[in-house]
Amino acid sequence: MTKKEIESWRKIRNNGGMKKYSKEWFSSFDKDKKRKEKLYSNADSNSINSSGGGPILDFVVAGFPKCGTSGLIHALMIITPYPGGDKCSNIHNTVKNAYGQWENKYGISNQTFLKGSKCPKLLEQSYKDFNKYLPKTKLIVGIRHPVLWFQSFYNMQMANFPNHYKNSSSYDILPSDNDNDKDRQAAKRNTFGCIKKQKLFCVARAEFHLAISKLGKTPLIDENELRLLNSVDKHKNEKHYNSTHIRSRNPILLFEINQPKEKYFYNDLSNYLQINTNDILPKSSADIVFYANSTEAKLKRNMTESQIIKMNRRTFDICSVDRDPLRKLLMPISYNLHAWLIQYFIPASQKRKDISISNLVVNTIPPL
Repeated sequence: MTKKEIESWRKIRNNGGMKKYSKEWFSSFDKDKKRKEKLYSNADSNSINSSGGGPILDFVVAGFPKCGTSGLIHALMIITPYPGGDKCSNIHNTVKNAYGQWENKYGISNQTFLKGSKCPKLLEQSYKDFNKYLPKTKLIVGIRHPVLWFQSFYNMQMANFPNHYKNSSSYDILPSDNDNDKDRQAAKRNTFGCIKKQKLFCVARAEFHLAISKLGKTPLIDENELRLLNSVDKHKNEKHYNSTHIRSRNPILLFEINQPKEKYFYNDLSNYLQINTNDILPKSSADIVFYANSTEAKLKRNMTESQIIKMNRRTFDICSVDRDPLRKLLMPISYNLHAWLIQYFIPASQKRKDISISNLVVNTIPPL
């Protein structure tokens, strides 16, 4: 859709909302004698006759944690009725909330005209749902260097769950081929690639390219590409990482964590979402820095001075000598991510209209 067409569609959609279009978007069924509603497959195409057939949700910030997603949603909340934070309910409830309690509480006007959500673990868990039900929703995905990601995520875990992470060595590393602990080698992995007792945090979760590749935007037939997409964890549960690719119809915008500190990023984001740059452009450099560091700022705002000092003392430094074994595990992941982006994802973005990469200048990319 052109920018003019999408602007017209948003006005129609926002004026009608769930009251007008729920029957076109949702099917009803009884479960345990309770009425349930579920989105139709291709729900954002079912409304084409009466309402234009544009996206029901304009965007979802889909990945990854500690990769600038919180700052990004802060910027987008200027034009999106949204409560902030992560909202990882199922896709059906997300749509209901966007047109229900979020809209009712945070209002809808000429200034809040987008519909969107944020779930930074979406690509690792429920990426297929958007392709099935809302293929016109645009994905926004942030990444960062896996070594720095691990450090940042671990520091967040220690701050948020001090009783669980009582020291800076209780993380889940990858079992080696010579690991004598057979139970550990055979331990089942969750959808993040982590041993289940570790829940959402482990080295293997730094393999951002594995999650992005599941969208099927690259060929996935070249032996070299498939080699780059092999997990460094040979004991990872295969069912989550092989034969799970789809050919997603959802567009994707990829950015690096430091880019939202620059004004050009908001131009790229505006073009991607088909809005005016001034609608989301931070008013000052200070606002840009606040958005980029929103998680840390929010965390410290709710802490006493002594708690902040204690948290800083417990900071996890991944560059210390005693972390050499950990970095040795993360560096191959970093190389594979870089190689896959350079050799496959970026070239695909030059051929496909459904891939956008912020501030991409192809002829300046250094060779491997």
